[in-house]
Amino acid sequence: MAKKMAPKANHPQSITIADVAKKASVSRAAASHVLLGSGAGKIRVGKDTANRIRKAATDLDYVPNQVARQLAGASSKLLGVLVDSKANDLNHTRLMLIESEARQMGYNLLISYEQPDKQAIDSLARNFLMRGVAGILCIHHVYPNDSDTVVESLLNVTNKAIFIDEPTISNAEWVGVDYQTGVEMLVDRLIKNGRRRIALVLPDTQWYQPPKMLHGYKAALKRHGMKVFKKLQYIHSERVPYTRDNYYDDFNEQAADNALHALTQEASADAIICFDDWFASSLISSAKKAGITIPSELAITGFGNYRIRQHVTPTITSVDFQLNLLAKQAVLRLINLIENKELPSTPNLITPLIIEGSSD
Repeated sequence: MAKKMAPKANHPQSITIADVAKKASVSRAAASHVLLGSGAGKIRVGKDTANRIRKAATDLDYVPNQVARQLAGASSKLLGVLVDSKANDLNHTRLMLIESEARQMGYNLLISYEQPDKQAIDSLARNFLMRGVAGILCIHHVYPNDSDTVVESLLNVTNKAIFIDEPTISNAEWVGVDYQTGVEMLVDRLIKNGRRRIALVLPDTQWYQPPKMLHGYKAALKRHGMKVFKKLQYIHSERVPYTRDNYYDDFNEQAADNALHALTQEASADAIICFDDWFASSLISSAKKAGITIPSELAITGFGNYRIRQHVTPTITSVDFQLNLLAKQAVLRLINLIENKELPSTPNLITPLIIEGSSD
């Protein structure tokens, strides 16, 4: 019996911009402007014509020759994104929004998941550049002891890089969320609602976000003339040693039970701010098991506006990071770096928003 033949592979690189222009019945210059971004400021193409050109390119399986374009001095319109190999839900959301913003600005993404190893990061960055990547976005440098390795390795290869959240190296370009202000807003809200024994739960005090949250917590309490009590600060890593592998996996039901007992029975907390909505959800479950009514006896808030907050009873009051704005600013800053333009005057830090629930 004769073997089936695999469909003959297309060779899109044999299709040229001239072929696309001919199929769309436009000039080569118009097709180049729409598909390659050439002739900016000199060529105008209407929306219907641009759509016809893109359809012709799709029908012909046209793929731009990135190497040839770069040799000719054109941008590849390709951005690299470095993501932690243990990325959580927040980073996947960031990635999705970054891709959306990049596409709107005429760029595509090349994504890689990597461990924070100097040699691996160096090799990856060089591989990105060999593939025609014009600049790199990094969502991979906020773990304790790993930040310098990632940032230095990346900047050693290219200066066309933007980091999500502030890196430890001062000359790096970045954009991030103002976590400190987010916690201050929660403390202000809880005090306004009559809470006076406000606790804070953090995974550790080394990773980028928790120290910012702790600083905001203390600053807000002092601003209201309230004492800052150590026993109302529950730092999980002081009870379970931190490792990179257990960072996202160790906040289980027992951890929530332990935190609840320490803060309500030993520290008399009447409100608890959690480092994210997932742990807030676990804490609410622990409170229900312990017979504590939320929010009349104990207010619980989350952080991050994760989807889970809407599926908990009561719904969790949280802080939204405005990730869509973060993505837009990150991509815009990187494109300006690539094109050697002045960086936007907008602040590096995105101010978060309170998302009201019924848990406080």
